[in-house]
Amino acid sequence: LTSSSFVIKKFTDLLCQDEIIVLLLGKRNNKNKSNKSKIYFIPFFNFLKLLYKIFKKLNLLKIYGKIEYFLISSLISKKVIRVLEKEKIDKIWIYSHREGIVLLKSIIMKKNIPFHISIHDDILENPDFENFEKVKEDFKYLLGKADSCDFISGFMNEYYKKFLGTGNKSIPIWAGFIKKNRIVNNNFVSRNVSKIAFAGTMWTQEEHESFWKAIGKLNEEKNNNKKIEMDYYTQEFNQKRLNNDYEFLLYKGFLDNNLIPEVLSKYDALYLTMSFSSKFIRISETSFPSKIISYIEAGVPIIAHGPEYSSVVKFIRGHNIGICIKTLDSDEIAVQINEFSNNFNLREEIKKNIKIIQNELLFENNSSKFKEILMHIAKC
Repeated sequence: LTSSSFVIKKFTDLLCQDEIIVLLLGKRNNKNKSNKSKIYFIPFFNFLKLLYKIFKKLNLLKIYGKIEYFLISSLISKKVIRVLEKEKIDKIWIYSHREGIVLLKSIIMKKNIPFHISIHDDILENPDFENFEKVKEDFKYLLGKADSCDFISGFMNEYYKKFLGTGNKSIPIWAGFIKKNRIVNNNFVSRNVSKIAFAGTMWTQEEHESFWKAIGKLNEEKNNNKKIEMDYYTQEFNQKRLNNDYEFLLYKGFLDNNLIPEVLSKYDALYLTMSFSSKFIRISETSFPSKIISYIEAGVPIIAHGPEYSSVVKFIRGHNIGICIKTLDSDEIAVQINEFSNNFNLREEIKKNIKIIQNELLFENNSSKFKEILMHIAKC
């Protein structure tokens, strides 16, 4: 049960079973198709997304939360249960988004089917769930009943073990691996950093603003042909968030996932943020943006901008595949960018380290381990 193709595309073909039944809760997408999957599509979730936007604009999300909960638990769950009965499903694997949690709770209250949960974002302390308290309660209930669970990162795995007692239910499967055909062989290191790119969904604004201000200060001291350019490959609704005061900022549209590594390989550095806000401490500590993997596939040094405790800063620093900027002070950021740009040897070393981690995360080098874990999920 998923609204994300993340798990489907990367894991299902490894299973030995003849067929996997996939229920897509949202937009139909043939790219989710696996040669061992049969897809059921539940378009009603598209209506819920529209309803969510309307109630959010009216600042009535608490009311929306009650409406959504009722519709999923009393109406949609009946349709899903019919599919489960028709296909004789004996194990459910669910991605822990808001709608999926409500749906799974409704299902297991009526049908005794074992299940596995994939957790890619923390729900209990996520501010986006402050109007969905009932969903949080259901999530904790499901954690207690689940046969097993996996997490997007080791950071989140340790947090859930410590504070929520997932213990032996936790399976060490990590979604951050790469395919050989996506790796770009790019050994070129420019003399200086002149082109930086960001790809994916923008999160909090303050990190971007302080970074733009720093580049603006650096560009004031440079000749026109040496100024730094920064391109954004993000959703159209994020375009208005780009500060028009900075001429070096360019909106490039949203990149298809298959094109990301090749396009990004043309840049000197790739920008990545994690929030400094106290509201998002738990998310910064435990989540792991999938764009990191795309950046690694592109083979380009990463500029990680986030607090000391953030998972990405620890990851980038631990593997020495970029630099970590742990401040919102634009003057200090400008100094660090300039030092990074002028240090050719450092950027050359980072390129070599990226090659090492590309090999470590290569799917082909880990497929037997993944298959063993997946079979454990299917049996436990």
